Amino acid sequence: MNDRIDVFLDRMCSRVKYKSVHKELKKELYMHIEETAEEYESFGYNHDNAYSIAVSHMGNAFETGEEFNKHYR
Repeated sequence: MNDRIDVFLDRMCSRVKYKSVHKELKKELYMHIEETAEEYESFGYNHDNAYSIAVSHMGNAFETGEEFNKHYR
């Protein structure tokens, strides 16, 4: 996995207390980031920039994690 994606997903999951969903959340969000990055690559962005933009679109990792935490209570 891309280091930036790993860091984002780890930070996001650090806010989700229901640990049994971490693996599935990471898988789902990783696929979403992949799809978004591929779309940016199709627009002509290079691989690294496409992934950076895709991760940025996910928002703040801690805030995203807090929202998922509310959902999984």
